[in-house]
Amino acid sequence: MEKDIVKFASEIVENSGADFSVFSERGELLFGNSVKKVPESGIAHVKRDEKSGVTFFKFRYKNKGYIGAVSGEEKYCSSVAYFICELAEKSFVKDSSLSREDFFKSALFGEAGYYKIKKYAKKFGVEDKTACVMLIRITAGNVGDVEEAVKNYSGSDKDFVSAIDENVVAFVKFDDEASAEYRSVTEYAEYLNTFISEETGAVCGISIGGKVKGISDLGESFSQAAATDRMADIYDKKCGVHSYKEFISIKIIEDIPKHKVTEYLGTWLDSSAKEIFDDKEMTATAEAFMDNSLNVSETSRKMYLHRNTLNYRLDKIERGTGLDIRKVSDAMTFRIITILLRSLR
Repeated sequence: MEKDIVKFASEIVENSGADFSVFSERGELLFGNSVKKVPESGIAHVKRDEKSGVTFFKFRYKNKGYIGAVSGEEKYCSSVAYFICELAEKSFVKDSSLSREDFFKSALFGEAGYYKIKKYAKKFGVEDKTACVMLIRITAGNVGDVEEAVKNYSGSDKDFVSAIDENVVAFVKFDDEASAEYRSVTEYAEYLNTFISEETGAVCGISIGGKVKGISDLGESFSQAAATDRMADIYDKKCGVHSYKEFISIKIIEDIPKHKVTEYLGTWLDSSAKEIFDDKEMTATAEAFMDNSLNVSETSRKMYLHRNTLNYRLDKIERGTGLDIRKVSDAMTFRIITILLRSLR
């Protein structure tokens, strides 16, 4: 693949005379000599370094991302960058092949670069404003019915709704007056989930990516929604509404090196504690108790347990692990141990 991008860049320089360099997305120099490194602060799409007189920009070639660098006067560099992005993207996807649905999917999947997204957004009249991506996973029900229900609930032809596989519907929600009536995106998604259930009888889980500034960043929100969907599955939270922010702490813990995880667990877990964490009934009770804000009455009601039975289980967890999860600090420790154990599976 590096040979392909080097050949592409060489032809650009040979035919245009531009001072053009190419870097990998990690900042490794692949082609060119005049620019040695990319800005440490990173590049969202286009970044001008006035001190060096270099314009940096992201582009895709054969469905792989790169960072380009062009030296010279700013207006000239912008024109060259646009030309390179157009040429690189046309090498993989013909413009004529993109419908509005194909355009949105290419933006979500990261298959279209910045300039192509801008071009098609203008073509289809897509407003470049704050948005987020929701992935709606259907565990029971018909995907077509859910897709139609989401379109009806949105009520906006500016939003994008489409099934991306047999069990998942992608929903791009742009900020508008209707969504502003809700306290948060999560509240909007909770009402949406209720609406889907009432209208179709389907059972769904909704994973929400972070809000992004515009359509060019939809791929980032989609990746976050996909990560949330994955973690909801791992932690047995397939139904309901979950946001990427909710799982960031889990993602941080998952990134801890395995040998350190083993070391930490060796400190925390003796034989009696291991017995508790291997007991699905005990861990499910603990998770439900923590999900219900350490409220005994609410947990008893939702689990259909007598209060005495719940308190007996909480006492058993404390005896086995030394953690009284009625206390916030001990509950946090219990959850961290649970996450660490699952990260080793």
